[in-house]
Amino acid sequence: MNWIIKILFRVVTIYLISYLTNIITFSGNSTKENFIIATIFAVMLSLLNTFLRPILSLFALPITFITLGLFQLVINTVIVLITVRLVKGIEIEGFWNAFLFSILFSVISWAIEQVVSDK
Repeated sequence: MNWIIKILFRVVTIYLISYLTNIITFSGNSTKENFIIATIFAVMLSLLNTFLRPILSLFALPITFITLGLFQLVINTVIVLITVRLVKGIEIEGFWNAFLFSILFSVISWAIEQVVSDK
């Protein structure tokens, strides 16, 4: 159940970023279609973060160590770009927009989770 709530928070975050910026665009004809696309995007992003991110982080460990952890931002961006390629109906143009999206997504998701956490 906790996983479903986190996915819904991520969908809200995706919508918030698309509303505040023009980094991310939906190709759905209605709000319902855009909600479905955002939900699929959030689920796929969560799955790739769970399964692909540890592998990429392991292979990039030397460069991550040299850059004092900043290369993790590049790994986040690559995962976002892969997710955009896999999910039809959502677009992020270019590496730098995906980079900015991954930073905004991380910050806003963290803030939402801090506000509604059980602590």
